[in-house]
Amino acid sequence: WTFLIVGILASLAFSLFSFLVCVKPFYKKLVKFHHASVEFESLPADATTSTRRSSVVKLEKAMADLLEEDEMKEVTDFVGRIFSKRNVSRRQTIQPINRRRQSLMLMLA
Repeated sequence: WTFLIVGILASLAFSLFSFLVCVKPFYKKLVKFHHASVEFESLPADATTSTRRSSVVKLEKAMADLLEEDEMKEVTDFVGRIFSKRNVSRRQTIQPINRRRQSLMLMLA
């Protein structure tokens, strides 16, 4: 039962994280784009050019916000730093044991 309870709690935690980090921000951007799209489509034919232009600017900004991947950029940068290939100098490594020395130590043991 303990394993089942721990598994359910971990699953709920990951689901909550996924909702808060991925789903909710994208949904907000989608709703913003939808409102801007409805506003642009509902403009009357005799709307002034400044009103039409401001509506187009809002629509383009909402579209750019929807298409950008800035939300996950911080996460991918962090993960990228973890898995990036680094140049390690020889000073930071442990020197290998000489095979003769190792065999002599085995014979003496």
